[in-house]
Amino acid sequence: MTEHKYIAVCAARNEEKFIHHSINSVLNQSIPPEICVLSDDGSDDDTPIIAEKLGAKVFYNGIKRFNMGAINQVLALNHGVLRATMKHPEWEFLLKFDADVKLPSTYVEQIIAVMEEKPRLGICSGQPDNEKLRLARESDAAKIYRRQCWDDINGLDIWVAFDSHAILKAAQAGWSSETINTIPFKELRPSGKYSLKRWIITGFERASFGFPLYHTILASTKNVKWASPPILNVIATIFSHILNPWPKDPNLDQKWVRDEYAVNEIRFYINRITGNRLLHEPIPTAESMSHNPSKDGADNMTNADTEGKS
Repeated sequence: MTEHKYIAVCAARNEEKFIHHSINSVLNQSIPPEICVLSDDGSDDDTPIIAEKLGAKVFYNGIKRFNMGAINQVLALNHGVLRATMKHPEWEFLLKFDADVKLPSTYVEQIIAVMEEKPRLGICSGQPDNEKLRLARESDAAKIYRRQCWDDINGLDIWVAFDSHAILKAAQAGWSSETINTIPFKELRPSGKYSLKRWIITGFERASFGFPLYHTILASTKNVKWASPPILNVIATIFSHILNPWPKDPNLDQKWVRDEYAVNEIRFYINRITGNRLLHEPIPTAESMSHNPSKDGADNMTNADTEGKS
């Protein structure tokens, strides 16, 4: 396999317990990154010191923090990618990784090999060992973006569900996303429960992205395990979707999300429940059917409600 140039970026705040595992596992990849960046999001512990000693380049976000961790995280990630690009503008792939992951030494090599075989695969990850993901939704904890895909979606937009939003934009642009379940990696900290505020924002964002109400009802019910208390938070998501005061996202084709993407996701779950063989067949992207996203299908399906650890 040709050794492609890639950058590695992590946004972190107060992660001194785990950061040495993630940084070491990235720097010890069989194909090392051109640069490994820690974009520090206002740590008041030794996170940046540890990362720098291990060999990562540490940059400080320097932007006023918001009262929502995921917003701070996406700002720090974009800042980290920008700084890495300034130093290595020729990069071809981006490894976006969380501070609590531990990657096997051939993780990046294996993922890029898969992406070489699939030229329209824009976002890809392995399988976290403590989570079961559907094949058409890559893990947010250690994903690789193809440079062309990253440029097409213009990076990450400022949403709480920024990872899911990026998948939607990529699918709309004709890129697919995928989990490779034969390439495992470790998440050292289990995902926590989401607050009531977070679930209310989830409803707002899903409505702004263009998801129909029935889809939000099904998605919030499916993800009830992440809610605390479960019933109240699911109800809050549904009503916040109905009462959404936020404007529609101008970067997404609302009709395409509603009529194609959401429908294809429901079809995917029906196939999985019934054991239909179509489960293993690729769901078409906007690109694969035509170049008009308002008339096309989606290849990668998302919950649009589970991002942001920082």
